[in-house]
Amino acid sequence: MGNWSRTKVLRLAKGFQGRAKNCYSLAIVRLHKSLQHAYRGRKLRRRIARRDWITRINSALSEQSVKYSCFIHGLNVYSNVALNRKVLAELAVNEPYSFRAVVNEVIEQAGIPRVELPPMSYEEAKVQGDTHVPVSYTHLTLPTICSV
Repeated sequence: MGNWSRTKVLRLAKGFQGRAKNCYSLAIVRLHKSLQHAYRGRKLRRRIARRDWITRINSALSEQSVKYSCFIHGLNVYSNVALNRKVLAELAVNEPYSFRAVVNEVIEQAGIPRVELPPMSYEEAKVQGDTHVPVSYTHLTLPTICSV
């Protein structure tokens, strides 16, 4: 921003509130900060998208009694299925039968055990202190290490 003209700075500051859209000295400071926020936002957008993909995949896997961590480990290490999280999330949402076929293939190739989730009411989860966790995730019977 060292050699930006005054008109370019004020043009980019269009839409700012108060004197930041008219006054060059205020506009350059606010513009610099807004560009920092934009840079950080581009990184956050990718992070949030990945988090959403993982949530969707985990939700679809819990319906099939498979732990997410074991599934991803089996997918990356033991199976010949080459799908990333974005594609898996799209399959889980839009094509549940195709997703189930992929999960069954990975389970067969990697030997992943299925997790039996006992039914639990909200009151039981509340007693355990897990009120913020969905009911289906509150009780896992497998050890924490995946037995693959």
